[in-house]
Formats: sequence, C-alpha cells, structure tokens
Amino acid sequence: MKVAMRIENTTFGAITIDGKTYEHDVVIRLSGEVVKRTPLETAGVQERVDV
Repeated sequence: MKVAMRIENTTFGAITIDGKTYEHDVVIRLSGEVVKRTPLETAGVQERVDV
C-alpha cells in the first residue's frame, strides 16, 4: 500500500513536500521519490499539475 505525499506549502521559489522544503524545481517520480529537476529530464514535457 502506498501512502500519498502531502504538499504542505508552496511559495514563490519553494515547495514543501512531506515536511521537507525544496528551493529548486523538483520532479516527483511515480515511485514517490522527489528529485531535483534537470532541463534534459523534462524537455518536451507539456503536462503541468497545479496545486
């Protein structure tokens, strides 16, 4: 059973996910891993999720 992630706060330039604040763009993988976004990873990706 997977536990849902919780996006707790978003501000200009930062997002808090499960109590950890990231001050850079992130990618949330299907596995639940949160990693820093690199331009090559998301080149051509048009989908966006608004919170």
